[in-house]
Amino acid sequence: MALQFIFNLPLLPVPAVTKQDSKVKTHFTTYSSTFSTFSFPNHEEEILRLWTEIKAFETQLGRTKDTPEYVFYDGLPFATGFPHYGHILAGTIKDIVTWYQSMNGFHVTRRFGWDCHGLLVENEIDRRLNLKKRDDVLKLGILEPRNVCKKL
Repeated sequence: MALQFIFNLPLLPVPAVTKQDSKVKTHFTTYSSTFSTFSFPNHEEEILRLWTEIKAFETQLGRTKDTPEYVFYDGLPFATGFPHYGHILAGTIKDIVTWYQSMNGFHVTRRFGWDCHGLLVENEIDRRLNLKKRDDVLKLGILEPRNVCKKL
């Protein structure tokens, strides 16, 4: 829509969503040429409500359940400290990759945080048990670290 104002392009019909008789119905409407009448935040909230109502994400997963799977393992969102603007960029790129694969017909289950959720716990166990090398872990065995994990 912003391009219409920058380049003075004619307004085109824009799909709008209304709820009628508890069913979602799509119709076309033309927004006024006055930019101030359109609110991106309000429009986004309307779309999010619609997606929740029609269970868009669950429906998409259901439609692709028998197609080849695209696996994308992502790390802990803030494993390196407090969130910052870099996390927003990385998260956006990761989201684009998974949605792109979904739109190309792959079944994409999101498993964010899968690959290093245990890393912080492992670091804490290593610190508490003074484990410095792989040999230290092998010598100690699995039972003691497991018991410390249960106490965390």
